[in-house]
Amino acid sequence: MEKLGAEPQGEEFALEKGSGQPQKIKILLVDDEENVLQALKRLLRKEKVEVSTTTSPEKALQLLKTNQYAVIVSDQRMPTSTGTQLMQFAQKISPDTVRIILTGYADVQAAIEAINKGAVSRFLAKPWNDIELRLAIRQAIAQYKLVKEKEELKTLADDQYKLLQDIAIELESRVEERTREIAAMNKQLEENFLISVRVMAQLTGMHSEVVGNHSKRVAMLCHEVGIRKGMSAEDLFQLEAAASLHNIGNVGIDPEVFKKPKDSLTAEEKEKLQNNPLRGEAVLKLVPNLTKAANYLRHMQELFNGQGYPEHLKGEDIPLASRIIAVVEAYDTFLNLSSSFESTTPSDALRYLQDRSPSFFDPDVVSVLATCLTEEKRRRQESEIVEINLKELRPGMVLSQDLILADGKKLLSKDNQVQQDDLYKIKKYQETNSILATVYVYRKKPEPEEPEAGTD
Repeated sequence: MEKLGAEPQGEEFALEKGSGQPQKIKILLVDDEENVLQALKRLLRKEKVEVSTTTSPEKALQLLKTNQYAVIVSDQRMPTSTGTQLMQFAQKISPDTVRIILTGYADVQAAIEAINKGAVSRFLAKPWNDIELRLAIRQAIAQYKLVKEKEELKTLADDQYKLLQDIAIELESRVEERTREIAAMNKQLEENFLISVRVMAQLTGMHSEVVGNHSKRVAMLCHEVGIRKGMSAEDLFQLEAAASLHNIGNVGIDPEVFKKPKDSLTAEEKEKLQNNPLRGEAVLKLVPNLTKAANYLRHMQELFNGQGYPEHLKGEDIPLASRIIAVVEAYDTFLNLSSSFESTTPSDALRYLQDRSPSFFDPDVVSVLATCLTEEKRRRQESEIVEINLKELRPGMVLSQDLILADGKKLLSKDNQVQQDDLYKIKKYQETNSILATVYVYRKKPEPEEPEAGTD
């Protein structure tokens, strides 16, 4: 006697093969009496199914391991095992296969066991009614097809989702590559108007007193604050667009105006700076689907106490996105002024905002920004490393990453303190080689002051 679940030995099984047509649904018949199997095969001859038969439960399990059967029909009483035992193993090997048991005994307990332990869907009596049995098998096949179709749909959905993710990653990579190319161009015409606007924004940033990619940092941090404020996906998109282009209103203003102290500005120059939000709004209104972003720029210079411009809105009457841009833009500007970024810390910049809340800034937005900055990744990035443009590199700065030429050659090593000779070297290489325009340096911490002699 063979043990159920062991490797099959001895007796062969019969298999009806298709005749070059699409693969048929497979059914497995198991009974210790060959004449019963032949009777079942005759019954199913007109059905569009491929029938496998065996008198051995052990061989039935082996067939289940190597074939996909829609239905298995088994006798309950067999010499080496019961149909219930066979179905328990069959469920583990091929859980989607629909299981039907035939028995010549009116055994209620066996039926209960078969349903509970073997997850049997039908329990039919011998001798069977041909119509009833064929109907049961058809229903089982329909059930199997539904399960398989559901699995196929899920697989297809998963594949499509992965494909969409891959496409998104590829698109993101292409956008980043395209953006880098645009940053290197000098006011060239672009096919897309929005990209042209971004080029203008980057060109105005060249005259900024803030180191590195100010607009990029502001947009990323505005996004984080917007998420914590519960903004919708659409509003987050509009917020990021407005934050990325918040300096677009500077186009057309003499760069020297931005370098003057406020108290030395002429009335005309002051008016131009105050009209920055209105010019930015006008530009973004020309871009399809950026109406909200245009309105955010219009109100980014409103003050929380109502003394800002252009409409002197107060408190929560100011759009939330405008309040976020105002806070984040002021934070990044204070933190990354080219004249002081090496000694300024995020804590200094936060204190600057807190000291001016709620007069200038929304204190709740300032608090949310502080929460964002407590994240380890951002805290480490902003307190230790800063991204600057190559033109902003000065003697005494310490590189946090290798300075690499466009051809992959290393010009200066990480942790190298920049010397005046290094700047001459860079200038020489620039005459014949391309150097990556972005440089990462460590942000220096202010040294503690030494106590004066004679003091505690």
